[in-house]
Amino acid sequence: MNSRSLLSSLAPRCSRTTCLLFAALLAVPLLLCGCATNRNTPPPNSRVRPQIEAALQGIFDAAEQKDWPRLDSFHHYGPSFSKFGSEAAERQDSEFARAAEHKGLGAVAGLRMEARDLKVDAFGQTAVATFILNYSFEAARDTSNQSAKATMVFLRTKQGWKIVHEHLSPVRP
Repeated sequence: MNSRSLLSSLAPRCSRTTCLLFAALLAVPLLLCGCATNRNTPPPNSRVRPQIEAALQGIFDAAEQKDWPRLDSFHHYGPSFSKFGSEAAERQDSEFARAAEHKGLGAVAGLRMEARDLKVDAFGQTAVATFILNYSFEAARDTSNQSAKATMVFLRTKQGWKIVHEHLSPVRP
């Protein structure tokens, strides 16, 4: 049954204008119900974003303080962990990534990190954070200011959001 015949059966003696008005009046409650439902249920990204922001801030703070146990606690190290970074051309496993991260961060002083233009997308128990990582550090009495394109894939666990994949690429001018 098409919409015209449906309207005709509901209001058989109405003019075309009256039938359209009748259809519009039927549609309004449905639209209002849909809007009210969407307003009460925030999208998944709006609930997850503050949690990922807090995790990133914890990661940055642990790295700046060189608190290795705390920094490691934000990672889901094991066979499912992977990383692409500047330390090696190939994909890194958890052991290599952890050792390289400790060594690289341990070699600098005055580290400061900040995420700019953060985007968080949630997919059930997984969240993908993409951002520009601005960081500065002191090495050999010089201060270096750098930027990297960063992607971190998080898995929701009983202990909170844990990194299962990292990818960092330098921002080229």
